[in-house]
Parts: sequence; C-alpha cells; structure tokens
Amino acid sequence: MKTIKSLFFRKLKANDIFMVSKHTFLAYAAVFIAFCQLSLFTADAVQALGAIVDIQWLRIERVEKGSFCTAQGVIQQLGETTVAVATCVSSLQLPYRLTSFKPL
Repeated sequence: MKTIKSLFFRKLKANDIFMVSKHTFLAYAAVFIAFCQLSLFTADAVQALGAIVDIQWLRIERVEKGSFCTAQGVIQQLGETTVAVATCVSSLQLPYRLTSFKPL
C-alpha cells in the first residue's frame, strides 16, 4: 500500500491514484481541500490589504490620482482575481477528485 508521503514526493503516474486505499485517498482529498482553503485565505488577505489603505483617503479627506492610487488598485485587482481563480479551481476540481476514486 502506498503512503501519502510517496504520493507527494514523486511524480504521479496515471494509475497511481487507483492503487491507493480509500483512507489514503481521503487524506489526499483533505490535503487538496486544505490547500484550496489556504489559497482563498491568502487571496482574501491580499484583497483586505487593498481595502485597508482606504484609511489614507480618509486621512487626507479626498482621493487623488497618483502612484498610491495605482498601487491600491493593483493590490485590490490582484486580490479579487486570485479569489475568483481559487474559487473556480476548487469548485471544479473537488467534485472530480471525490467521484473519480475507484477502490481496489
């Protein structure tokens, strides 16, 4: 029986996923879910960082164009796009990973 360590530290072949036990597969799916949650958490943190810099605009009581505004826009856009991509990947991959398992 293959271990999770051997699955993650070598290149997977097409038949490897079918040769593992049910418990190993569920652990593999749990790692994938944890990775998706970590990706979403990180992307949300980047997006929140872009929103936190709104304090600058409140402090000076106006919005001015310039490098600070551009940097805030880039950070916000990067966060929003990363959240969308991570959500899409997790929502498309998870059902496939959970239904494609064929027990021994």
